[in-house]
Amino acid sequence: MTEMTISLPEVDSDELRSYGKQMQGFPQTPQTAVSMRNNPNKSDGRSLYFRWSIIWLMKLHKMLNDWIHDGEVDDVVFRVVAKYPLNPVSPGQKDPFPINDILESIKAAAGTA
Repeated sequence: MTEMTISLPEVDSDELRSYGKQMQGFPQTPQTAVSMRNNPNKSDGRSLYFRWSIIWLMKLHKMLNDWIHDGEVDDVVFRVVAKYPLNPVSPGQKDPFPINDILESIKAAAGTA
């Protein structure tokens, strides 16, 4: 049996922010993201889903508190997560995202490293 992987290309940071607002927080399901292929966004729906999931998890674990103002995540977070190189994800893969590396990249981009 061939193992399925999901490619995670870069996305547009504005579309990532818009996707997060459409999901109203929790990233819903991958099927929701796939259905976004029919929307006007140019970014890949699965990549939007997984990249928003990263931001959501980082918010949940209070890793982004320095970059949340008036309830809104700063642009630097969206810019970094949208372009961060992510390896393909396999179903059931443990710890597929380098959360701490992404956090360090956010700090560096924000000038707080």
